[in-house]
Amino acid sequence: MSHSKIITIMILFHYGSFRNFKHFYSYYVSFHLRSYFPKTVSYNRFVELMEKEALALTIMLHIWCLGQDNGIAFVDSTPIRVCKNKRIAITYLKVLRPLAKASWNGFMDSNYI
Repeated sequence: MSHSKIITIMILFHYGSFRNFKHFYSYYVSFHLRSYFPKTVSYNRFVELMEKEALALTIMLHIWCLGQDNGIAFVDSTPIRVCKNKRIAITYLKVLRPLAKASWNGFMDSNYI
């Protein structure tokens, strides 16, 4: 994909009403905008290409919009599953409860109370 197409897709995401970029790219760009972007790459490859074009987009927006530079961050909001839902309570009992109890005992032993 060309640089201009990557930057155009990045700008279109911010004008749309999508909550995350993965859904926008996977469903909207790949299906509805196929006539405008016939040679789309996979989502993972596009995220790699998007990182390379971030500087060009930042400079372009800074020159055209003349706003304050607050920085740009790209966040992939795909959730990372730590454990299955059935195991959350077991994990809490084994790992988190002893830590919470130890920190609470340390707080109670301190001179703040």
